[in-house]
Amino acid sequence: MTKIFISYKRLDKDKVFPIVREIKNNTGIDCWIDLEGIESGDQFQNVIISAIDNSDIVIFMLTKNFIAPYKDVKTGRIDLTKQTFPEKEVMYALRHNKRLIPISIDGTYVHDCKWLDFNCSGLDCIDWNIEESKQKLLNNLTRWDKTKIDDSLIEFNHNTKKRIILKYLTHICKSFFFRKNDAVANGKNAKRIFTIVIITGVVVSCYFSKSIIIKDDSRNNTKISIENKHHLQNVKEIVPCQYDYAEEFSEGLACVMKNGKFGFIDENGKYVIQPVYENATSFSEGLACVKRYGLFGYIDKKGNTTIPFEFDDAKSFSEGFATVEMNGKWGYIDTAGKIMIPCIYHSAKAFSNDRAIVEISDKLLNWEYDIIDKTGNIISSQHYYLISNYSEGLAPVQITKHGKWGYIDKSGEIVIQCQYDEAFGFNLGLARVKIGTKLGFIDKSGAIIIPCQYTNLGNFSEGLSVAEKEGKYGFIDREGTTIIPFKYEYANSFSEGLAYVIQNGKCTFINKTGKEEIFMTKHDFVGEFSGGLTYVGVDNKIGFINRKGKVVLPFEYDYVTNVSKRISLVKKNKKYGYIKIYNSGE
Repeated sequence: MTKIFISYKRLDKDKVFPIVREIKNNTGIDCWIDLEGIESGDQFQNVIISAIDNSDIVIFMLTKNFIAPYKDVKTGRIDLTKQTFPEKEVMYALRHNKRLIPISIDGTYVHDCKWLDFNCSGLDCIDWNIEESKQKLLNNLTRWDKTKIDDSLIEFNHNTKKRIILKYLTHICKSFFFRKNDAVANGKNAKRIFTIVIITGVVVSCYFSKSIIIKDDSRNNTKISIENKHHLQNVKEIVPCQYDYAEEFSEGLACVMKNGKFGFIDENGKYVIQPVYENATSFSEGLACVKRYGLFGYIDKKGNTTIPFEFDDAKSFSEGFATVEMNGKWGYIDTAGKIMIPCIYHSAKAFSNDRAIVEISDKLLNWEYDIIDKTGNIISSQHYYLISNYSEGLAPVQITKHGKWGYIDKSGEIVIQCQYDEAFGFNLGLARVKIGTKLGFIDKSGAIIIPCQYTNLGNFSEGLSVAEKEGKYGFIDREGTTIIPFKYEYANSFSEGLAYVIQNGKCTFINKTGKEEIFMTKHDFVGEFSGGLTYVGVDNKIGFINRKGKVVLPFEYDYVTNVSKRISLVKKNKKYGYIKIYNSGE
């Protein structure tokens, strides 16, 4: 069973705990988190180190508080020579080769912190406020926990002779690695071992230089295997991987960082706005938030300053408003830079459907949330302990700590009573809710459409929902009828008519009748089809395959994103660049 260690700052506990709960509820993975606070070095040594040692994954929750330097409690002075507890935890996990996953909660990223950027620049940050990013992490965590895909699943072809050769070479390699120290130490057989290694290397190189994609016409499907040939006729690297950080193209430009400075490039890799900024975000509604001289302001697509650099922090525009921070409090400005809602909140989310969630504090210093409109008016007299984003006109809310969840409308009125242990956003008229440990679906009237009987449950995609029951995955329709039986160890949602499943250790893509379409051999992870492509990870490198099983992007990238877009952000050798995906005949 996989175990996760949660590294966070105690000041962020009310933001972190709901995330941890969502991870645990959606994946079933045991999460270790310090609830009481570590007060001494001895406790760190005895408790924290033991917890990290016993964990497979270390998730650290990135916030301003998390990356803040060490501050002496008595004098209040910053001491850069000392490590904070978060830094100790992450560095210990890094030294002991733990899988590290940074999650951004408030817009803080790895490059915002010097000690993190230096040591963890190769990590890709999960933005918890972006649903696609969050769901991808939850799916991956579930997959890592439930599957152990290893070399025993490799199928090169049906040639028995080749299988015997492979088995023999594997035996030689194992024998060498297990015995080489004694042999070298004694000065015996060194020449023999060296010769075996050289021959093995040559044979393996010749063997694996052969075909990668194998068609099995008799079964009328495609089998994917490991090889070093690929079909690049539809993919071109248009901007080489050269940037220390980069974001996806937005409104025709991409935000990139090189040598510590941010700028914006076009699709040809040419700088449209020179890299002179200390920080920057992508363009939204014609403006980009940038940092210069230690303060934030906004520029247009020609690089002209449209809103002066006068904010301590700032975010992108949404529905004509942007959240900005002044003197430690957040408020909202319009596209002219006018403060429309005063900076009086501890935090503030972007407007969506003319509503925004803001964070306040009561006399006991317990965080609470309100919902405001674009005039700054609080739409309800009720304070909330937690509020999720609005979707399809309703938002899940929790009124009191440890209380039940329900739903409010845009006027702030509770329209579905607080009666659930967990509640999620509406999608296509239905929302997932949890009673006890089981999930089901309700409609907007609160009526139970599908009873709470599933351990895991996904949103409907292409008419079907992936569900887990009694340890097996299957697919149900909107009436709760089982369409594809519960027989898989793992399953993803349907996308473009295909879903990734694992049955008896065999990994395949199936269609909506349950028929196997694409067979997968050795791989680390796989995504969902989008735009006719999906990403596949092999030996910790990522490439793309198409629906015919052909590799259209070689397995040489550390990160890829948004295969459905014409231009995708990629990462290779810790540097970012861009590829373009062409349609056939283009």
